[in-house]
Amino acid sequence: MITGTTEPTFTPDAGAALNLNHVTVLKDEPVFDNVIHKSILNGAQKLLIKGYHWAFEVNVNLFKEANPTAKYDEIYSRLYTLGKLQRHRDGCFIQDSSLEPVYFYMTEVVPYYLQSDNLINPLMTLLSSGLYRASMSICQNIRSLKRLTIPCPI
Repeated sequence: MITGTTEPTFTPDAGAALNLNHVTVLKDEPVFDNVIHKSILNGAQKLLIKGYHWAFEVNVNLFKEANPTAKYDEIYSRLYTLGKLQRHRDGCFIQDSSLEPVYFYMTEVVPYYLQSDNLINPLMTLLSSGLYRASMSICQNIRSLKRLTIPCPI
């Protein structure tokens, strides 16, 4: 994993931190929200750029956990909660350009079968930032989508 050596952590405002062990990061990128208004008379189009959310999607390999059912219950109990996200436990929370933590919602928790229905399954978890991020420090150059990181303030 880039810029860290440990797994992600989701920390809700109320409650203990949720360590996401044995994960594979599937998505760590902006999701743009644009609206196109198209005239029915002449087909003229107008693009409205509303902003973007940051999406962080992981596969949690529950079969690697000592107690997969307890881990699933722990993750599922955080569904639709608001909290801060660390890409790596040894790093800082994801921050915006003013060095304030960006808050994320856990919007999806989807179990699925890896190969057959008798194996303990992985779990897909999607976290999405709560507000439009016009100036997040982790994506300062939106046009070329270069991912930049800044060190934690000391």
